[in-house]
Amino acid sequence: MSDTVKLGPFTAGMNNIADESSLPEGSLRKAMNVDIDDAGNVRRRKGFTQVYSGTDIHSLHEGYFVEGTDLKYIDGAFNVTTQATGLSGERISICNLNDEYIFADSTVIYYVDGSDFGVEDPYGSLLLGITNGSLPTGKYLVSVLFRSPSTGEMSGATNSVEIELTSPGGVTVSNIPQPVGAYEISVYMNTTDSEDLYYVGSYPKGTTSVTIPSHKVNKHVLSTLNKNRMVGGHILRYFKGRLYAAQDEILWFSEPHRYGLTDYTSNFFMFPTKITVVQAVTDGLYIVADKTYFLAGSNPLENSLTVVSEDTAVPNTGLTIEAGNLGLQENVTGEAAFWYGSKGGVLGLPGGRIIEYSKDRLSVPVDAVNGTTMYSEEDGIHRLTTVISTGGSRTKSTIGASDDVVAQHIRNGVVLN
Repeated sequence: MSDTVKLGPFTAGMNNIADESSLPEGSLRKAMNVDIDDAGNVRRRKGFTQVYSGTDIHSLHEGYFVEGTDLKYIDGAFNVTTQATGLSGERISICNLNDEYIFADSTVIYYVDGSDFGVEDPYGSLLLGITNGSLPTGKYLVSVLFRSPSTGEMSGATNSVEIELTSPGGVTVSNIPQPVGAYEISVYMNTTDSEDLYYVGSYPKGTTSVTIPSHKVNKHVLSTLNKNRMVGGHILRYFKGRLYAAQDEILWFSEPHRYGLTDYTSNFFMFPTKITVVQAVTDGLYIVADKTYFLAGSNPLENSLTVVSEDTAVPNTGLTIEAGNLGLQENVTGEAAFWYGSKGGVLGLPGGRIIEYSKDRLSVPVDAVNGTTMYSEEDGIHRLTTVISTGGSRTKSTIGASDDVVAQHIRNGVVLN
């Protein structure tokens, strides 16, 4: 009689939903610190080595992470450099925008070096007066904005203020708002022949009044009237020429290809509860809040939300992956969205089609309040690792940890070893 008992192969993977005495064939009750390949074979996972020790580390994304109130970066040689300081210390969301990394807290977006993303809004009401000049009689509208002298990027413009000339003259503009940052001030005014506002001139910070004795139509038309600086949020994503920011229960989106600007009157969707996941696929966005929604197409102003599932998600577990790397029975391929839903792992495919591939095998903690997901590949094994915080906890850890193999032998509901 042999003393060796062969276990497996475990082609069905882990199952913590079925009764212990009637696990489906090819299933394990618990699998800790092991890898299971496509053939169902189990092997010990490789250990990890601590490469950096710090305090209050979170928001790790492609080498960037927050430690305390600093944004830092760890490279492939494990060298750590500080990128920006003076953060709030709250969790941030990092996004790749045209090969540049930006990040957002709950209110503001920055570049990873801590510099401004977008141009600050000018606040205040202009005061207009009449002076000498050659402007014809009629009604005039004046507005100002802030402009970056290095990039030419413009802020939203102030509400336009009207003045009427009953005889030829000029217009004085005073009480001009002042930028906090190193921006110049640009003034725009219409002509009596047009409702459009045209460029008058740019002036250095500190200019509080300007005189406009004459004005004419030119090629520089004011295009940021009634726009505002793009807001931040706890989730930041790019999709099809727009930036999206989830701010509690509101999903804001930028103007097309003007990522630093939004429209407070139209560029948003409101949901009944806080948004937990925003993830893009080739033809749309998945948004999870009180339910799972799909927003098809590249223009959110022309498309409506579709409910694709009644399920919710563990906050911040969204990730974009290659579906073919998961080896699912559905044999799906191509870019897909992943998140950990209320019934386990979820794949969001193009067209609003979702696959809840672990809902019959793995349960989700009922008190899951936060999480994060990482994809990795090593020795032919593709891993999606989701870490879940429960009961309001906030994990504080170093980057990297050790592990070992733990196995339980259960027979008729009794743990034997």
